[in-house]
Amino acid sequence: MLEFLEIRKRTENMKGYKYTCTDKSILANYILKYYWNYVIEFIPLWIAPNLLTLIGLLIMLATVIINLFYSIDLDGNVPTFIFLLNGISLFLYSTFDCIDGKHARRTKSSSSLGQMFDHGVDSLVSSLTAILIAQSTALGIGMNKFMFLFSFLIGFYTVTIDEYFTHSFYLGYINGPTEGIIFGSIAQIIVFFTGPELFKSFKAYTICDYFSFIPYRLTNLEIVGIIFISTTYISSTISTMMNKKKGSVFDVLLHSTTPLILFLSTILYYFRFIETNYSSYIYIMIFINLMLNFSLMNILIIFAHQTRSDVIYYTPMFYVFVCSSFLVHFLTYELSIIVLVFFTIISIFIYFSVVYEIIDAVSKHLKIYCFTLEIRKQSKRKE
Repeated sequence: MLEFLEIRKRTENMKGYKYTCTDKSILANYILKYYWNYVIEFIPLWIAPNLLTLIGLLIMLATVIINLFYSIDLDGNVPTFIFLLNGISLFLYSTFDCIDGKHARRTKSSSSLGQMFDHGVDSLVSSLTAILIAQSTALGIGMNKFMFLFSFLIGFYTVTIDEYFTHSFYLGYINGPTEGIIFGSIAQIIVFFTGPELFKSFKAYTICDYFSFIPYRLTNLEIVGIIFISTTYISSTISTMMNKKKGSVFDVLLHSTTPLILFLSTILYYFRFIETNYSSYIYIMIFINLMLNFSLMNILIIFAHQTRSDVIYYTPMFYVFVCSSFLVHFLTYELSIIVLVFFTIISIFIYFSVVYEIIDAVSKHLKIYCFTLEIRKQSKRKE
């Protein structure tokens, strides 16, 4: 099923790959680096850097599950300790995410596998973070939530595309992985004291009331989301065009636009079904499919960058996502739930199959293990 990805064949092109990164973050360079340097001294040298990354992901997954247990509708109607938990979890994830690279250099175990694993986990956490923030702002599950999530995904996607075309990972003075996570953590702590009511007025009133020609009543929160999505996408795409080291301007535009339009179109088509068949569980299943599709697409972009090959955007999982959005319109509510559950299970299986295949192929090629610092002995038989 995965032969079309040619994963093991493409890993041969990883020879000579060198990771370059520019981090101009104000918080990272002037404040947080001292905290990270202090924390890293407590990390045993036998722990693999990827294990730190995995711990951060597990913390976020556990926190999201707890949030959904108390309120699957993400309406903020949860015990106040949840907001404190969210803030602590975001901060801990940020810590593990930032010290894994330092620990890799400290143990002389830096590798392209570590970079790919780190970015792959980040692509998942960008979606999980959106759930925590939606809970603290009582955003709820609906179009608001998905547009909010989409803004997170677009931000991450454009950075990944930029790395593919410029051959360098760039983080600006204020960026999502550092300032974004820290500000999100602080916001959660504030909500712990004030409650989600803090954001209710921001969602209730809208400047659209003063402009009668606007057909749809956008809330202030939606307007901020649209502005954020637009500015992030436009500025990042222009920057990529100016600094590209491969491809043409048209290539950048094609890669930056087409997948996003297809994903957004699929989500909007799903919402035509949800309007008449509301269920929190349907939203969650669509969310899982969207999260995994975006994560896998980003992983494949990074893999293509490291192997100097073309990006394969559309995997069987993407076609499953699109097909399910069409099928649910022609089925009864009960059957559509069964179909969504079935396709979600298939998507999870495909996602972990591809991720495992990439990790296994790259680790064997580099003669290392993913979660230990042992050196892999070369197999006598030809892989």
